[in-house]
Amino acid sequence: MVDRNHIARKATIYLVLGVGLLLFAALNGCSKSETEPLAPDGANPFEEATVGTDTTFEIVTWNLRNFPLEGSTTVGYVVDAIEAIDPDVVALQEIESGIRFQAIVDGLSGWSGYRSTSASYNLNLAILYKDAAVTVGDGDIYEIFVGETSPFPRAPLVMRCRVNGLPLVVINNHFKCCDEGVARRRAACELLQEHIATELAGERVVLVGDLNDVLTDDEDENVFQVFIESPAEFAFVDMTIAEGTSYQWSFPSWPSHLDHIMITAPLFTAFADPAASVATLRLDQYLAGGLYAYRANISDHLPVVLRLPL
Repeated sequence: MVDRNHIARKATIYLVLGVGLLLFAALNGCSKSETEPLAPDGANPFEEATVGTDTTFEIVTWNLRNFPLEGSTTVGYVVDAIEAIDPDVVALQEIESGIRFQAIVDGLSGWSGYRSTSASYNLNLAILYKDAAVTVGDGDIYEIFVGETSPFPRAPLVMRCRVNGLPLVVINNHFKCCDEGVARRRAACELLQEHIATELAGERVVLVGDLNDVLTDDEDENVFQVFIESPAEFAFVDMTIAEGTSYQWSFPSWPSHLDHIMITAPLFTAFADPAASVATLRLDQYLAGGLYAYRANISDHLPVVLRLPL
């Protein structure tokens, strides 16, 4: 069982991290300008992080803390990362600026995007998708459980689409954080499970997001139990990451794995294919300043990507 105290302390991490970054800079004589030119020749620093292929479908979930942390610098890194990873869908959380989000869309050739506007504090959800790979009709991106702020501080963002002619439903989420949010996260899972069972029965569903809790808690404390107890219907494809080394966990600031991808039964066969994979992308390892530069310029969360042969 993972110590739940690390989740309770997440609310204080941002303050501690901020002080730590200032101390780091002072002790090492490192100014912000020394962390920015990570690819001075104009090359994409993440060019070796490619996951996408022409014969598979890739979806990424990525919390971009208070996007954009460093304005156009952050936008540039996000565009570079998405171009390098080469996914088909990117589900984003904490997209504070609509103008800067549009800058991502404009910076990606052949992509479209949608950002919700109903979240408190403007920490909205967003979805990006590659036009050549994903077909989305008018009205096929929408929010559910709008107004039910007790379980959902941000209404889940749904995208109905087609990939290679196959219908697919993506549900993007950002659950309430910290120890006081346990009951709310559990209630959110129960409502989503009921929604999928009744409104999306038999469909290919990918539920993603910063779900702000770990998958490995004991049954009586696991907020995801409503999904875990039905293995014939649902599967967290990143369970192996949660059970593995902390190096692959998506929230390295206080090592824990909080960003998840769950699929429904119609996608089980695709995930069992040898071409399928799931991984946390250590984008910080491609930057000259490592994790310090990543957290200062991009986010405190790392992206998680699922690849499926559809």
